[in-house]
Amino acid sequence: MAAAEEQLPVFYPPPQVYWPCPPEVYPQNTLDSFLLYALSVSGTTALELARRDPALQSKQAKVEAAIKLLADARTSPAELLADIALAAPSGHYLSDYRAGLLNSRGLDYLWNSLSVLPGWKRKVLAILQVQAVGYVIDMVDREMQTALFRMSSLTVTTQFLQEFDLGNITQSIKSSLPVAWDLVTSIIQRRRVRTEDLTPRTEVVATALISQVSHLRSQNNMVFQYPFGLMLLGLGLPPRAINIFSTVGLCPAYTTIRKTFQALSDERVALARQVALGFHGIQWDNVHISMSEHPTQRDMARGKVTTGTQGTLCRLPDVPHSVAYSLHEHLVRRASLDLITYKNDVRTTLAQGVDISYHLVIDVVKILRNSAGNAFDYLGNPDELCHRSYLPLPAGQKADQYPLPTTTIDESTTIGNIEFPHTTYTVTLKITPSHFEGLNIPLNADQSTLARVRSAMELRAGDENAFHRLEVFQLSPGPFHI
Repeated sequence: MAAAEEQLPVFYPPPQVYWPCPPEVYPQNTLDSFLLYALSVSGTTALELARRDPALQSKQAKVEAAIKLLADARTSPAELLADIALAAPSGHYLSDYRAGLLNSRGLDYLWNSLSVLPGWKRKVLAILQVQAVGYVIDMVDREMQTALFRMSSLTVTTQFLQEFDLGNITQSIKSSLPVAWDLVTSIIQRRRVRTEDLTPRTEVVATALISQVSHLRSQNNMVFQYPFGLMLLGLGLPPRAINIFSTVGLCPAYTTIRKTFQALSDERVALARQVALGFHGIQWDNVHISMSEHPTQRDMARGKVTTGTQGTLCRLPDVPHSVAYSLHEHLVRRASLDLITYKNDVRTTLAQGVDISYHLVIDVVKILRNSAGNAFDYLGNPDELCHRSYLPLPAGQKADQYPLPTTTIDESTTIGNIEFPHTTYTVTLKITPSHFEGLNIPLNADQSTLARVRSAMELRAGDENAFHRLEVFQLSPGPFHI
């Protein structure tokens, strides 16, 4: 038997194994031990080896290989995407891929792609609608928690009412509650006209609606409700009508408005008292007070209109003390003067008559322009059509007026002109007559009032002090009725 031939060593060439996908994604125990050894000897990785595979050079081949790999792992691309997105930020084998996915625009591309598919468009819109409604509700809820509407009966002041402007509230709502503003205005105006500027009526209604909703959320949100409620009270609405507005959140209840009104009146009376303690002027005139909201007057019923008197104080801070307390010198000088006559002191001059005629012409032109609509707008407001100002106030100067409570004293009688100053100063303002000794108080009123005050001075000429004799009041014609 022939001797056995010597075994030659076997030479293994470098491995040229081509994988359909990167082997490193497989568990290590599934890889062939020979392949792992060969890769370690060659100093490469399975991923680099797969990239050099000519069969995996195109995008399509790589995607098909990845899909086959996911199928072998019993998962789908959508499930893999969900696993990556929901993976822990750190400590998970998909954490690095999660950060890359969330920081890229891949999810945006996926969402936009689903939005155009016919089968998915309806599902995407349904999902977006539910989330959008919830998001808008949360946004409006956060906006409505603002302190913009915060106002209670304890914080309402006359200064707030004097400075109240609905346009300022509208601008504040636009800047502080943009989502709520757009939502309400889109409900009021149709989409076709939404591209244009909002009409003034739309802005007013939107402001009222948002203020109304804010009051229904909190009883302390009454920055709109108190001025509106006081306006309704001033218009003479019956309590039942005011309570109806209160039910829907447009104003406080009638009893609350009455309490607020009384508190505001007390505040103004306190301010008027401070003015009356210094040098001041006063005006008063008759007013007609409606005692019923029903306009019809029955023959045998009580009168629904009562005559009263309304007064106003004006602060005069620039008058020197020596002039203000010069009553005795003033009375002596007045007693030495002659009475005025109509011919020399009252009758108009030729120049005054010409001015009066020109003012009448201006009034006629204004009436014609108002009745003609916009026909004469091209004229503008030239100086020739403006009334002349004979005694203009200095620039920026404004008289501070302090109204007094309306009384039922009839100013159209001589007795009424005696009772009104006495009641105003001693009862309402609680100032003793001795405080006015030596003080001059200018009284501006119409001619009928001044004539009755002079008659009252004659009736009270023998009274005990200058206040009761009405000598403290220095009469002058008023430029207008109160």
